Amino acid sequence: MTYYAEGEMKKPMNEQLEKQEYLSIDEAAQVIGWNRATVYEWVKTLGMKTYKFVRNRKTYLAASDVARLKEIKEKPWTAGERKPEESVA
Repeated sequence: MTYYAEGEMKKPMNEQLEKQEYLSIDEAAQVIGWNRATVYEWVKTLGMKTYKFVRNRKTYLAASDVARLKEIKEKPWTAGERKPEESVA
């Protein structure tokens, strides 16, 4: 299924989102193919910075961070190693 941004039926939404500097958590989840909770969990785990803009209640991520999360979904081993206190016994 291809999604289109509101008001523009010419380009798939993923192409339009790739040109943005910041993506909302909802947009990031859609691009990556995760739900919002998974995006938030990875943002917390990796210590990524989130952004809020004036008169806007949404939380945003930098497009480069969304690209990194997408890469982690495709290649989980790129997320890095666990710290000793996080290892599973």
